[in-house]
Amino acid sequence: MIDKQIVTWWESRWRFLPLVVMLCLVSLLIVLADIDHETLNMSALKRAPMGDKLAHLVLFGLLALALNTALKYRQIDGLGKRWQLGSLLVLAFSCLEECSQLALVSRTFDLTDMLANLIGVSLAHWAGQRMRM
Repeated sequence: MIDKQIVTWWESRWRFLPLVVMLCLVSLLIVLADIDHETLNMSALKRAPMGDKLAHLVLFGLLALALNTALKYRQIDGLGKRWQLGSLLVLAFSCLEECSQLALVSRTFDLTDMLANLIGVSLAHWAGQRMRM
């Protein structure tokens, strides 16, 4: 059993750290992709089968999980269900980011990237609901 004091200490002081790390990582990758600069890791992901889609799933899923944690799994009501606010915000951000690629010559809009983002955020939403229990 995890000591309640340890959990309280973590939540009060460090719950934003994973969010900051993920925001920096996602922002860096978006900027590098926007300026058409491929790192060794990015080119390896593109060569791997479904590597780009897996990267979308993992990055946006972890970003949603980090934001949900930072927001203490705050939920809102909509469409007859309860939704984690962090998941909805990351999903909206991922849609805007993907649609912004329509205006950039160096980027390609891809609906399957949006689907991978949705799956990643959905998995984070599910994991967040389990963590709340």
